[in-house]
Amino acid sequence: MQLGSAWRLKNIYRINLATAYNVGRYRRQLAAVEFRAYWQYIAVLDNQTRPTHRLLANRVFRWDDPIWSVIYPPNGWGCRCRVRNLTERNLEREGLKVENGADWIETVEREAGIDYQTGEVIKVQHNQVRLPDGSVMSPDIGWDHNPGSAAFAFDAAIARSIGQLNHTGLRAQVISALNNEETRHEQFEHWMAEALAKNAAGPDNPQGRSAKNWQPVLFMPESTALKLEEAVKRAGADPVKILPGRLVVMNEKQVGHMDRDAHPQISQATYLSLSRLMAQPRAVLWELDKNRLIYVLTVNGDEAEVAVVGLNETLEKSLSSVVERLITTYVRKVADLQNVGQYEKLEGQW
Repeated sequence: MQLGSAWRLKNIYRINLATAYNVGRYRRQLAAVEFRAYWQYIAVLDNQTRPTHRLLANRVFRWDDPIWSVIYPPNGWGCRCRVRNLTERNLEREGLKVENGADWIETVEREAGIDYQTGEVIKVQHNQVRLPDGSVMSPDIGWDHNPGSAAFAFDAAIARSIGQLNHTGLRAQVISALNNEETRHEQFEHWMAEALAKNAAGPDNPQGRSAKNWQPVLFMPESTALKLEEAVKRAGADPVKILPGRLVVMNEKQVGHMDRDAHPQISQATYLSLSRLMAQPRAVLWELDKNRLIYVLTVNGDEAEVAVVGLNETLEKSLSSVVERLITTYVRKVADLQNVGQYEKLEGQW
C-alpha cells in the first residue's frame, strides 16, 4: 500500500470521523443515564472483526461500571465497535443479563514503542480485561482509557501517518479535510464547555480538572509547517527542537490556567470555537525569541484574541508522541503583534 494512496487518505478520514462520532455518542449517553442506565457493547461480527473485540459482543454493564473506562470504543485503529444504551424494559424484553466488570480489569506491562533518540524500549502500564473464562480483551496501546483519551491517541497516530505521506499536496488535502470536519468541531465545543464548567465550579469542584484529559484541537496545516521550516532555517535555529509534530492538543487543567491568567482573557464564545478559529486563523506568527507559534483568532479594533502554541513537546510516554501544546490564550494589542523584531508572520492577512 502506498503511503499517499487515495485508499489510505479515505481510510484515515473515515476512521477519524467514526472516532469523533463515538466520542460525541459517549457524551450523549452520559446525559441519558437517568433513563438508560445500561450499556451494551456492540461489535460488527463479520470476518474483519478482531477476535478480542468479538469477546465483548452484546455484553451489558451498567453505565458506571469501571470496565467502560477501559473498553468504551474505539479500542484501536480501525475499531468499528460501538455502545448501545438500554432501559430496564429493553433488558427484560431481550432477556439480557447485566454483568459486573469491575473485577475483570487488570493492569499489565506492555511494550509501547522505541525512543528513537535513545533506542530505549518504552514499556507502559496497560489496562486490559480478563473475562471469567480466562480469555483476554486488550485494547491497542494508548487506547485503554476513556473516549477522550482514545480520540487523542487516534489523532496522534494520524499525525504520524500524515508525516509519512510523501506528497505535500496530499498532506495538505487530508489535513484540510480533517480540520474542517464539523463533527470534530462539535466534539471540541462540547469538551470545552465541560472544562469551562468545571473551572467555574472553583478549585473545590469534586469533579476536578484532569491534566491527563487531553483534547485534540488542530492538525497543523501543511502551509504553516512548511513556512515554519523555512523561518527556522533562516534563523539558524535547531530544527530538531523546533519543527512540529503536526498535532496541537490541550488538557482540562490548561483551560483552568488560561481562564485565570493575569492577561486580559478571550471571550467564552472564542473558547468554545477554538478549533474552528485555529483551523481558519486571521494570522499565524512565529515568536522569534521563544520559538512559539501565535495564532491570531479574532481582531477587534486595536486588540486581537490569540492562542499560544508550544512546539515539539513530548507528552506521556505511553502515547509515544511528539505534539504541539496549546499553552495559553489572551488578548494582545495588534500593534504589539506587528513588531517585526519579535514576530515573523508565517500566514494570514491583517
